[in-house]
Amino acid sequence: MSFFKQFPRTLITVDGNLLNIPDIFRRVGPNKLFDNMAMMNLYDIEDGQKPEHIAYDVYGSVDYYWLILICNNIIDPYHDWPKSELDVVEFSKQRYGDDNLNKVHHYTDSTGKIRVNYDQTKFNSSAIVAVSNIQHERDTNETKRRIKLPRPEFIEEISGQFKKLIRGR
Repeated sequence: MSFFKQFPRTLITVDGNLLNIPDIFRRVGPNKLFDNMAMMNLYDIEDGQKPEHIAYDVYGSVDYYWLILICNNIIDPYHDWPKSELDVVEFSKQRYGDDNLNKVHHYTDSTGKIRVNYDQTKFNSSAIVAVSNIQHERDTNETKRRIKLPRPEFIEEISGQFKKLIRGR
């Protein structure tokens, strides 16, 4: 079933015409069903893989792409879904400029914790290291690769639960 067909319909007036459209502003928060890891598998997204690809590979249909997004609280797939390496580079160029990709974004200590204050002595001794703009974007992108996928045997139950939630039943 199409994602938007599950939403309740609402009447709006546009240019004097009354239209009956899906209420796309209706939101539901994740419930215990979405958080039940017994019904989920962990999945690592491959470079360039989209929700539609995963839905087809795992469920045999692209129709469940939206459920993958909802189960992982992904609202904006452009920013919340991992980008391909090429897209990370292009995004970084737009964000920082072509000439600034290798400039320092921040410093981290040996645990990976971001350091706010720069200390030349610690930098010289490798107690803190510089993280470039491009590396920061790559690291941020990598944190998005591990997602939860509903196990195939539960996909209809979880889909039905979402439909009940979105319709307020």
